[in-house]
Amino acid sequence: MAVLVKDVMIENPKTLINTANVGDAIQIFAREKISSIFIVDKTGELVGILSDADIIDDVVHNVRKKNKQLNHIRSWYQVDCFPYYLKTVVNDPIDSCYTSRVYTVRPDDTMREASKIINKRQLRHMPVVDEDNKPVGLITRNNVVHGLFKEFLDNPNAECLEDSQDDDF
Repeated sequence: MAVLVKDVMIENPKTLINTANVGDAIQIFAREKISSIFIVDKTGELVGILSDADIIDDVVHNVRKKNKQLNHIRSWYQVDCFPYYLKTVVNDPIDSCYTSRVYTVRPDDTMREASKIINKRQLRHMPVVDEDNKPVGLITRNNVVHGLFKEFLDNPNAECLEDSQDDDF
């Protein structure tokens, strides 16, 4: 039997309203020790995802934009005073840096379906949403691996029934 997303997802994902600022997100990242937050509108519907990497990219972009002598900088570890530059973006609205094109799955989707999306789109995190597009969970690459391991252990002699056409998303 196929392992479903709901069998391995992380429940109650952290969310942040889309009117918040980068500083609000940084506080949640630090307090919760997480690396992504789902962005929701005032009704709780998913509108995007913000990762710690999105904030870092925003800082690097701002450093390069504000100081032409630092145009060679491509990553945060090249910024000597990263906390100083981080201070320059904390009041920016999060809509300046979150990803609004989000791939999602539903709790009753199979982990195999989810793994195809995560692999093809090179995702680290993927929201699990209900029928109203409200976040109910999160799956990561680790969840995918654990789900596929569980599927194997439940039926180690299962035949492969996949077709090779997975370009439909």
